[in-house]
Amino acid sequence: MDNLLLGPEGQLLLTYFYRKERFPDAATLATELRPEAVQQLYVAPERPLQPCSDYWSIGVILFEMLTRRSFLACHPAGVFCYLDVQYPDAVDISDEARQLLDGLLQPLPENRFDFKEIIASAFFHTIDWSEVKRRGQQSA
Repeated sequence: MDNLLLGPEGQLLLTYFYRKERFPDAATLATELRPEAVQQLYVAPERPLQPCSDYWSIGVILFEMLTRRSFLACHPAGVFCYLDVQYPDAVDISDEARQLLDGLLQPLPENRFDFKEIIASAFFHTIDWSEVKRRGQQSA
């Protein structure tokens, strides 16, 4: 994945899926997205993109890491053709992971988990978010 970076303290950094190095303005957004990122469903379905669009992208990446399957392969007709996230058969992931993925991978942004819901997810129950924040401030 060219769009995932690790910071000095192990923090995950998501770079976006644009053709150019600069972040495009809203007027050029649709033409600046990398076609392969859109086709592989890494880019959230809403236009224009908004801050919660990143949560969709993180959800797709996490889905692929946990299932070892392409998100697109599990949703070949596109995300709006399915009522729920389609998990591959015979893939064993925890209920906590499914709950998080189901919240992140909502096609409608108003139904998608927000930051508070993400960090409150049972999937992250062992994470000390105060420590994560402290480390992030130290490495900045």
